[in-house]
Amino acid sequence: MMHHIRPYQIFERLIDTQITVMIPTESSAKSRSVMMLETALLIAVARQTNVSSILEIGTAYGYTALHLARNTDANVTTVDIDSPVVRMYKGEPEEERINEVCADSKTLPTRSYQMIFIDGDHSASGIMADTKYAFQCSPSVVAWHDYGNADYPDVKPYLDKVSDAYELFHVNDSWLVFWFREGLG
Repeated sequence: MMHHIRPYQIFERLIDTQITVMIPTESSAKSRSVMMLETALLIAVARQTNVSSILEIGTAYGYTALHLARNTDANVTTVDIDSPVVRMYKGEPEEERINEVCADSKTLPTRSYQMIFIDGDHSASGIMADTKYAFQCSPSVVAWHDYGNADYPDVKPYLDKVSDAYELFHVNDSWLVFWFREGLG
C-alpha cells in the first residue's frame, strides 16, 4: 500500500535548512526539470541520509544533478540515453563531482550507490528495469519521479504495485515517491 505524506514530514528532519537552487530560465516542461519543491525534497532526503554517492537516471539538462552536487558533498553519477547541447552543470564548481554517462540505463554495470533517483524511461518496461537495477545497487534511498503525472501513465500503477512489497512514500503536492532502507523514521 502506498503511503502518502506531506512535504513538511521530510523537511522537519533537516538540521541545515538552507538550500541553494538555480532557477531554470525556461518552464519545467521545456527544461524537463523537476519542480522546485521536488528539488528541495530530493536535497533534503540526500542530506538526511548523509549519502556520499548518488545515481540519477535521466539527466535532461542536468539541473537535478547540479542541485544535488551543490547542496551535498555527494558524488553524482547522472545517466541519460542522449546528450543535449548544454548541461547546466558545465562550468560550475560542482562539475568535478558530477560524472555524466551517456548510455541506456539498462546497460549499466551494477555498483553501489547510496541514493538513486529514477526519472528516465517512463514506460512500464523502463521503470521496471530501472527499479530492479536500483535495488540491486543496495541503496539507502530510492526516489522515483512522475508518480501521478498524466503524461507518464505507467509510473503510478507500477509504483502502486511495488508498494505491495516495499514501504513507499508518495509526497503530496509532488510527483515524488521515496523508499528508505531504514524506513521514514
